[in-house]
Parts: sequence; C-alpha cells; structure tokens
Amino acid sequence: MYHNRRATKGSVFHNAGWLFADLLLALTIIFIAASATGKPKPAPVPQTLNPNPLMFTINVDPLQLSQSRTIAHVKDQVRQQLKQSHNSNHEVGLVITLAGGENGDNHSMSFNAILKTLPAFQHAVCKNYHNLLHRPSEFDLELYFIE
Repeated sequence: MYHNRRATKGSVFHNAGWLFADLLLALTIIFIAASATGKPKPAPVPQTLNPNPLMFTINVDPLQLSQSRTIAHVKDQVRQQLKQSHNSNHEVGLVITLAGGENGDNHSMSFNAILKTLPAFQHAVCKNYHNLLHRPSEFDLELYFIE
C-alpha cells in the first residue's frame, strides 16, 4: 500500500511537469508569432485634391497625336503651363480633358495617353470628354493637384 501512494504522488508530479512544459511551449510559440508580425503599419494619410484647378487650352491637330513631333509639342506645352503656374513639382490627381469636334472623346483619350507619360501625371485619373462647340484642334484641360 505504501508503494502505491508513492506511485500516485510521483505520477501527479510527473503530470504537473508535463503540463508545465506544454504551457511553456505554447507561450513560447505565442511570443515568437507575436514578435514575427512586427510593428503594425501606420494608416495611410488620405490624399485630397486642391479644389482650384489649373485650366488651359492646347491647340494641336488631333489626327497627328501619334506622331513624335506632336507628342513633343504637347509635352512642352504642358510643362510650360505647369512651370508658369508654379506646379511643376506637384503631382496631378485628376485630369479633365475636353476635346473639340464629334470625335472629341476619342481624341481626348489619345491626348491623355500622352499626358500619362509625364512624371506628374503617372498616377492621375483622366476623364475624357468632347465639346461640340470647339474646333477639333482645341484641347481644354483642367488639372487638379494632390495636396
């Protein structure tokens, strides 16, 4: 009988030891997992558009928009407008382009494709519209900058 008590005592301590080891292992895994995730990323800062657009008109033959000379002319005109308005270092968030004539929406899409090659316009959202009151060679632009 004395021998059985000793076996019972030993098995209780034995089980408590395994329980302690299991808990220690579980806590170690939890701490490793928590430290592996790192610091939480800060919430992104919301970007807003300046409500005062830069508006100007560029005159160019819409049928020549795919030619390198016309592309260079458009880029130069836009850069000049950005420089004169002191916005050459700002990123454009929204572009509204109104092209004259019946096919103005297609021409404004081609025009905006040229703008997207400029660094300030890479992330801009471009809206293409036509204006039947203007000549086909007139491109009216409204540029909204990110604040």
